[in-house]
Amino acid sequence: MSDSENKKSHLEQGAICTGNSHRYEVGSEIGAGGMGTVYRAKVIGGDREVALKVLHAEFSEEGSSARERFEREIHVLTDLKVFRGIVRIEDWGDTDSGGLFLVMELVDTPTLADILEENPNGLNQIEAIQIIVEVLSVLEPIHRRRFLHRDLKPHNISVYRDPLSVRILDFGLSKPYQEGVGYDKVTRKVGAKAQEIPGSPHYMAVEQFLRPKDVDARTDLYAVGIILYEMLAGVPPFRGIYLQDILKQHRETEPSAIATTADGKTLSYRIAAVLEKALAKKREARYQDAAEFKDALFDVLNALNRAERPLEILDDDYSILRKLGAGGNSDVFEAEDKSSGDHVAMKVAREGGGDWDRETLLNEADRALKHPNIVPIVEFGSLEGRPALVMELMSAGT
Repeated sequence: MSDSENKKSHLEQGAICTGNSHRYEVGSEIGAGGMGTVYRAKVIGGDREVALKVLHAEFSEEGSSARERFEREIHVLTDLKVFRGIVRIEDWGDTDSGGLFLVMELVDTPTLADILEENPNGLNQIEAIQIIVEVLSVLEPIHRRRFLHRDLKPHNISVYRDPLSVRILDFGLSKPYQEGVGYDKVTRKVGAKAQEIPGSPHYMAVEQFLRPKDVDARTDLYAVGIILYEMLAGVPPFRGIYLQDILKQHRETEPSAIATTADGKTLSYRIAAVLEKALAKKREARYQDAAEFKDALFDVLNALNRAERPLEILDDDYSILRKLGAGGNSDVFEAEDKSSGDHVAMKVAREGGGDWDRETLLNEADRALKHPNIVPIVEFGSLEGRPALVMELMSAGT
């Protein structure tokens, strides 16, 4: 693009844009891409600030792929404006230089990409899951309306804090499951053929680049799984210099296991299982809808929160007398209560055990407490740094 064309496409600060409902004074630039620029703008006659997104004039010709994508975003945002978590569209129109613009609520908060840039090793497990739960809560009603986003990635998710919530941005590639009135396909030329290949390679499900028309909610959920992986590992699972290398990994390669997260903790086996299902190559093996995915993450959150339960140190309270037996993840000892002299049984997780071992004992403690038909649990704590259950010592035979 020549310097004169570039200047023509750029809006000067103080320029006036006239929409269908209001006039807007252009402010500072927020960001720019290959096809357009987003500016702060002020509603003339009011004090409110908005975001003004401009499609450059050279891409605004009738029938162009870029114009169709831009018009699609206007249609989709208008249809979905009743749902929370969707950036609100307020107006649209044409600039004096012939470019299209749309006016949206000003989302003046960091994107998930900004947060990950500040945390190159990723986020802790609970924070990552809480953000993804918010994303799924936004997608759930959209998918029920049979709309897809098709370009979910950290750059398109803005994160609010206190209270935690998200806004999903950039619906230019969004579409209904079935094309309908006002939602014609967005195409681009590949060689001599027009081919629709929407999305961002690092976050695209197999079917999105092999069969772009054959996509559904599970395609979006695959992208959410990729984002969750990136939030925990600091990088997306499939990377490469060339586009075809990345797409081949989506098709053929299993993601590398995440050993530890940013807070130095071992990744929960429960999250690992969620990622495995979310990133399945075949849609039938993935979560079938946002609600199912969200329920699985709620289970993980409950387990992680219980695992954060502080453990009382029992080392000074009991003396180990002898080993009584062993199980799959723990050993059972006879011990003496130093204060009372009573003999008890202690089930102690083996050294080097992971969060699964700790969680197993936690579950056993929760089931046993005050249950009349289970060996009574005296207390739950740690012995030599390992989770331990103190139980009534049963002398009768089984």
